[in-house]
Amino acid sequence: MRYIDYTIDVGGLEKRIGVLGENHIYNDKDVMFASQIMPSYDILLREGNNNAESSLLFRLVAFMSLPLYLAYSFASDRSFLNPSVKDIAEELGKEIRWLDYDMAKSYPIINQAMIFLVSTMSIFRAPFIYKDIKTNGDTLTPGTKNYEKYMFGQMKGYNNFFEKLDLFKSNVYGRDSYYYGQLSSLLKEDANNILVSVGDAHYLGIISRLNNEYEILKINQFMVF
Repeated sequence: MRYIDYTIDVGGLEKRIGVLGENHIYNDKDVMFASQIMPSYDILLREGNNNAESSLLFRLVAFMSLPLYLAYSFASDRSFLNPSVKDIAEELGKEIRWLDYDMAKSYPIINQAMIFLVSTMSIFRAPFIYKDIKTNGDTLTPGTKNYEKYMFGQMKGYNNFFEKLDLFKSNVYGRDSYYYGQLSSLLKEDANNILVSVGDAHYLGIISRLNNEYEILKINQFMVF
């Protein structure tokens, strides 16, 4: 996880914004950290969409991706059964807003077919993912070979297979802009104590846009683990 807690100036008002870059499959340390920070925020702005789980496409993709999730869980200390920051926010009764849209309704049938095809490939990728994590470590655990490769890839600005197919909005940069637009709209409202939770690939894109648009009054906390 990567986490930064800002106090920023929005039109003369001080507002607190936290940005959490996460692996969507949590380990125990992630759960503990999310449990520590979520109580101090009023709103969780979360990657995803609250209608996604009700869509047929989401259910099919989740089913076909199960071998990949299981391989990841068995090879690392992460488990898709662990609660996420969203689950913690729900338990605390926090307001949750969503950064995404319903993919099943937003994309034409060809895009939906491609999403399903890529998720089907997860079945065949699972053994290789398991072996890779066992050999080179978890992608988002500092100190492992895969972590170093991932961070180097981020610096180069590469696009992964999903992004090259343009399945999600556009590429990772387009999604960063879209997500930041959602945050910026929320900042124009009365909300002033917001935690933004996104996949780690979007973390730098969100905070760089914050740094460019708003005056940073204070960095309250910064964590990488």
